[in-house]
Amino acid sequence: MARRNTDALYYVSVLAEEQNLTRAAERLYITQPALTAYLNRLEAELGVRLFDRSLSPIRLTEAGRYYIAELRRIEDQRNRLMEDLRSLEQDSHETLRIGIGRNRGALWLPQVLEGLRSAYPGLRVQLFEDRDINMSEHTARGMLHVAVLETFAYIGHLPYEQIGEERQCFVTGYDNPSFMALDRTGNSPETPLDVDITLLNRQPFLCPGVGAALNEYTQWLFANYRLNPRDITLVANNVTAYELALRNFGCAFLCTRYASLVRTEERPLFLMPGGAPVTRRLYAVYPPAGPGPAAAAFARGLGEALKAR
Repeated sequence: MARRNTDALYYVSVLAEEQNLTRAAERLYITQPALTAYLNRLEAELGVRLFDRSLSPIRLTEAGRYYIAELRRIEDQRNRLMEDLRSLEQDSHETLRIGIGRNRGALWLPQVLEGLRSAYPGLRVQLFEDRDINMSEHTARGMLHVAVLETFAYIGHLPYEQIGEERQCFVTGYDNPSFMALDRTGNSPETPLDVDITLLNRQPFLCPGVGAALNEYTQWLFANYRLNPRDITLVANNVTAYELALRNFGCAFLCTRYASLVRTEERPLFLMPGGAPVTRRLYAVYPPAGPGPAAAAFARGLGEALKAR
């Protein structure tokens, strides 16, 4: 049943994005008749229409939108259950359970965990990569010893500690034709090119997503800067987004840390209206009893890494 729900969520989400059976089938690596047959069976089983196929492009019905939202909720609950069950197998006196975002771990964990391993040679580390709100709930239930949050997903009785900031800005290829006429002298992650929004609006964007939708932060970003991209491609892995951006497949809004983490032959161009990167605060959140020595050491190590970038 779990596998079936995951497949249904993926198929329906792709079709909702493409709004076209032929294009969706190509993305799913199946034939258009096979996708049509799958959708017919699913709608017959549910007893509702998920898509209004009388329109061009086809559109999700209200039932379709509800179906996707509920499948995502069920999938999140199942993932949390599996993580909780796995964590119960561990000896909390020998294991440090850390919650951190899927892409953030690649940025900071290698250097932070190296120091932690030296300080606690016998410590086992278990990583949980999830959304902020889920990691907060795990911590509140004592399933995590420390979680790193990029947003303040607040649960009142939990101890929070601000440990540092990340810098973020738009990035694209240095030879992107749209920006060749601008003075790019001294361009760096710390001094991004002060670019007019109208130029950014002409660019395709590579964006992180949750399921088949933009994440909340990207939605805020577009609204705050009044961005209206001509095309959006959802990319789950930020390293992929960074490398594609440098090859002029679009602009991406990413942590400036990727500039030193990812080695490519292509040269990046950093952009930001106003000419300064955006800073985002990072917090460590602990269970109600507070941090243990290893959790506190991990938070200190991450804070030092953030300062040293």
